[in-house]
Amino acid sequence: MRKRSEFFFSIIQVPIDFLALMAAFVLAYIIRVKLADRPVAHAIPAMEFLQIVLILVPLWILIFAVSGLYSQTNLRGRWSELGKIFVAVSGGVMMTILLDFCSQFHFSRQSQYRSMHTV
Repeated sequence: MRKRSEFFFSIIQVPIDFLALMAAFVLAYIIRVKLADRPVAHAIPAMEFLQIVLILVPLWILIFAVSGLYSQTNLRGRWSELGKIFVAVSGGVMMTILLDFCSQFHFSRQSQYRSMHTV
């Protein structure tokens, strides 16, 4: 019975993580673009942001899987689990920053380039 519940839990982890990551990205967008008092330098439309997030979230899930967060071993302690979560989330953040840096849609660099060459 325990193996069946562990299998069910490992199957349901991926969709729950997907929904949690989607909610986190959307909430961050709403807080920054709609609720924050400071102006946004290069706001992107919500639908474009959602398209970007739909690309990023599966990559985050892949990083979670590679980090071992979906393995079925029940020998993990709390500290080991927290360490894996820290490594996986750090990897996801770094991957997001790297993709933004390498992307042709890196808005802040494009605007700096335009402002330098239009003077």
